[in-house]
Amino acid sequence: MAMFTLSVILLHLLFQEQIDDQPYYKAHCNSDGSANDMTLWLVAQEWQKEVELTHGPELAEVISRCVNVNFADTPDFGKVDFVHEVLTSVVQPLEQYVRIF
Repeated sequence: MAMFTLSVILLHLLFQEQIDDQPYYKAHCNSDGSANDMTLWLVAQEWQKEVELTHGPELAEVISRCVNVNFADTPDFGKVDFVHEVLTSVVQPLEQYVRIF
């Protein structure tokens, strides 16, 4: 869950918008307009596709990886291999992106 949360925070920072302000947010809500268990994930899935268009494929890959929690190891910050993978596939690319600015 921490990696997904990081992806949403990154999306908020990049676009300076809230996830529930996205035009496709309501399409992923219940018929009464309330969010369901999948709403945030589905909206983040769609929103992260915009990153490649606006910020490039490298950053898009980082955010996609976090949205989908797409890591070789089981997400567990108590496991050295997982922490190393997060460092090399998320933290270091983010550091490179920030250096540009």
